[in-house]
Amino acid sequence: MLGGCTTQFLYNRLDTILHLYLSSQVSLEPPQARALKGALGEYLAWHRRSELPRYAQFAAEVANAARQPLSRERIDAARIGLE
Repeated sequence: MLGGCTTQFLYNRLDTILHLYLSSQVSLEPPQARALKGALGEYLAWHRRSELPRYAQFAAEVANAARQPLSRERIDAARIGLE
């Protein structure tokens, strides 16, 4: 439970975390820093809309399949689906 809370806490602040990290790696002029922050916000909004539902569906499918012993083929199919 704590891991899920921590992950959600960090994910919800990922735009700020990434901006701070990238800003520490390169020198940015104020307009560049604003553009970076905007681009990160747009990318993460897309990720929440498009990718998180797919991850949730994948996790639900694997959890459902795991109710019975998993075959090697099912594990390989899940790995390929994740990739």
